[in-house]
Amino acid sequence: MATRTRSHSGKSTLSFANQNLLKRPEKEVCSFDNADIAALRASGAFFDRAVIRPFDQSLRSDVSSKEWICFSAYPFSLGLRYPFPEFIMQFFRTTGLSFAQTMPMVWRVLIVLNQIKALHIPDLCIEDIPIAYRLRSHGNSRFLLFSTSSNPLILRVTRNEDGWQCKFFFVRRDSIAEGDSLPVKWLTFANFKELAPPTEESEERIKTVYRLQKVTELSHCTFQAQVNIPHLICQGLERLASLYEESCGLNKMMEAKLKKAEITIADQGVIVAAKSQHYEDKYKAVTQEAKTAINKANQDAQAKLDAAQLQYEQDMNTYREGLKGSVVISLLQARLKMAYEARAMGFECPSWNVNAWEAKLKDLGGG
Repeated sequence: MATRTRSHSGKSTLSFANQNLLKRPEKEVCSFDNADIAALRASGAFFDRAVIRPFDQSLRSDVSSKEWICFSAYPFSLGLRYPFPEFIMQFFRTTGLSFAQTMPMVWRVLIVLNQIKALHIPDLCIEDIPIAYRLRSHGNSRFLLFSTSSNPLILRVTRNEDGWQCKFFFVRRDSIAEGDSLPVKWLTFANFKELAPPTEESEERIKTVYRLQKVTELSHCTFQAQVNIPHLICQGLERLASLYEESCGLNKMMEAKLKKAEITIADQGVIVAAKSQHYEDKYKAVTQEAKTAINKANQDAQAKLDAAQLQYEQDMNTYREGLKGSVVISLLQARLKMAYEARAMGFECPSWNVNAWEAKLKDLGGG
């Protein structure tokens, strides 16, 4: 069954195909979320150009993809960074194992052997390991290194890590070193000796590692003075074991802090949203009050304007009427004076209605 996702061009492409190798996939749902991815980035586990796919709980660790590679988070909890040390990378190139199907004990063995190679046996190689270990599938096509003798090469590295199968993430192949050459599908069978045939020198190099084990005990790094091995090797292995224990504790502590930070951030978001709503409601109330006050002021101003306009019109009418009356009074007074003067001279015009003029003048208050 395939899972659809969107490519960077925006077109839907068939990027993931389920291999159906997990016996109980519902028990291995991814728990490595975006907060864990952010913490991983901050730790410098990858170069900045690496493209890590956002958390997607629908994907399982056994899906195959030519665009994305699945990483287990476990090796990074031990302090490793990608690209992994050359010795460890060579192990995966040789065996063809996928990172996500490699069990925690394999990573521990590889880290210790890489340290031994760096400190004491520079020619130690992957082809030497099948002398002491064989690859064995341990359910769900996940592989561990099973000791070929009753005396394991590396002691006390077989304990399991709870929940490691659910902590994985995906990185785009073209954004990391060797991404295109990493396996697309999980390995289902592996014969370690056929994949990495030991050489004539392999037996002697492994015996040298066993001799180192007698001095350092590799599991708890106890130093035995009667054997002449540089003290620096013991200190290095002891420090490695200590760093491993510290990294496990630090990883759990960081997970707890991140979860707590998520809750705090969510609470702060609720508080901010509530405050924002409060101030928004308050702003609306103040705005409504201002609108009401402005409307009332506009109405009062309009009423006063209307009253002033009415008073103005009334005053103008009164003024016009008064002006008309004054003109008529003056005219009547002039006519009556003319009539009185003419009568005194013995001249009288029948068309002059003197009585009517006198009555009109008296009505207008000018008599």
